[in-house]
Order: sequence, then C-alpha cells, then structure tokens
Amino acid sequence: MGKEGTQNWTGNSGKIYTFEKWTLDTNFYEVECVYIYTKLVNNSWQCIYVGQTSQLATRLYQHANGDDDSDICIQKSGATHLHVLQLKPESTRLNVETDLRNNYKWSCNMQ
Repeated sequence: MGKEGTQNWTGNSGKIYTFEKWTLDTNFYEVECVYIYTKLVNNSWQCIYVGQTSQLATRLYQHANGDDDSDICIQKSGATHLHVLQLKPESTRLNVETDLRNNYKWSCNMQ
C-alpha cells in the first residue's frame, strides 16, 4: 500500500514529532530515522516498538528474522504500520527515541 500520510507522536518533553505513516508491506530504503511499529486499535495507534537506526531496511529485516525478545514480540504483535521520522545525526535520533520511549508504554521495547 505504501505511504498513508503523517502521524504526530508527543515526547515526554512535550515536543511533537511528525512521522510518515507507512504500511509494513512497503519496500523501505536505507534511511537514517526513528521508527515506530504500530497498529490501529479502536481508532487509536497502539505503541508496539520504537527504535532508531542508520539503515532502516537492514534493521527491519533484523526485526523480522531475529530471535531476541523484542524481535519475537514485534513478530507476534500484529503490527500493520511503520511510522518513520528521518533524522540525522545519531545523537538526535537517540534523543527523540528516548523522549518518545519515556512518554508511552511500548509493549515490545525490552530495555
């Protein structure tokens, strides 16, 4: 299906981040980003997993084929969408990931 618009996520700091919404059947490129696995539940986006990477396509492959607790949780979660916010450098991505992680209950973030 591909891109389906945008979605705002609010960090613990109160800052609003605007992500692109993509269906999981999209062929993703190697972009630097913060990403969120999610699905709609009762017309609200459910928080499944938030992460950051310098190579999105590679990281998604690792999640789909990995066997650590977070990867297995993502695989079983029923996630339908990936929300993507392209960002550089890594320090900025880590700050955004942490800000979001501290504001929501993420069912598959094990750290």
